[in-house]
Amino acid sequence: MKMLRSLIYREYKLSRGHQLLMLILFLLVAGCMLIPFILGSDDFEPADLEEEIAYLYIFPLLVGIVGGVFAGNNNGVHKADINSGWKRYSVTLPPTSSQIAFAETIYKMGFALLLGAVTFAFSGIIYGYTGFSTYVFGMNIFLLCAGFFIISDAVYSYILLLAKDEKDAKKYRMIGFFAVAGVLKVLSMFAEKKGNSATDYSEQSIFKGIAKIAETAASEKVLVVSAVLFAVSIVVYFIMIRKSYERREA
Repeated sequence: MKMLRSLIYREYKLSRGHQLLMLILFLLVAGCMLIPFILGSDDFEPADLEEEIAYLYIFPLLVGIVGGVFAGNNNGVHKADINSGWKRYSVTLPPTSSQIAFAETIYKMGFALLLGAVTFAFSGIIYGYTGFSTYVFGMNIFLLCAGFFIISDAVYSYILLLAKDEKDAKKYRMIGFFAVAGVLKVLSMFAEKKGNSATDYSEQSIFKGIAKIAETAASEKVLVVSAVLFAVSIVVYFIMIRKSYERREA
């Protein structure tokens, strides 16, 4: 247990600057999203029109996406380890690949849960101003985005940890970046095939698009699926990071 606490503390010490910045930016985004409610809440009547409902969903949608991206974002610890030479030195240290991967996974999950709590609180503030619940919708968006970016980070980290020194790290960072970008491109192409071929950015089309997303993502059944997918992403992250560190023991 002492070993695990030490490894988690090490993660905190190395990534606290990056994650504090992510948390501050996320709080600023969430704060900006609340301005329309703070300034115009007296004039808002929920559920009057379909567009007003879609308008309400815009805010937790954006906050959920930003929170999910920040939760799954790479914290720079692996890059710092390679550049400082700690990765090569760690071969001589007692922690096993499973212990290191477990500590990294716990820390990453903890930060994701922190941002998830902020996302949930954001929906609570919206409910306080409007009486309209966006809890389920906001958490679904957050969990799905966080899960996807955690897996993306696992792929990126797996490739990056192939590097033995700082020179190698630059090459593998580029490979990892393009690997993740390739996955995003494939997914975007798939989404375009599912949607309309013509791009329409009119206000009415945006509201209709958000209404379609909300129709599915505001379901409690989808929340169960989102939670399961998030849990799967955590497991995938642990397995891939452990596999990466197992190479040092081979």
